[in-house]
Amino acid sequence: MAIELQNHTIEKLAAVVRQIDTLLLSDFPYDSTKTALEKFKDHFLGQIDRVKRAAGGNNRILLVQACMTANNRILENLPYLGFLLRSTNVRNTF
Repeated sequence: MAIELQNHTIEKLAAVVRQIDTLLLSDFPYDSTKTALEKFKDHFLGQIDRVKRAAGGNNRILLVQACMTANNRILENLPYLGFLLRSTNVRNTF
């Protein structure tokens, strides 16, 4: 169960990072958007590292907590990533 939870969480985080990489290929009218995406990418890579470190220990509660935190971070930050995606078009209102 714990290994499945760990793998599923890492897969979700990796999917977010892949999506950010795709967004980084876009042309942005403002440099700040690219900077923000790079910071988000670093954040999610850190979450992957945190889950892997928690999995390396023998504390199941710590692993579950790390996975829950990572999932919450995805949920909290998806609207911001959508906002950054829409900023590729200068005609969109911010």
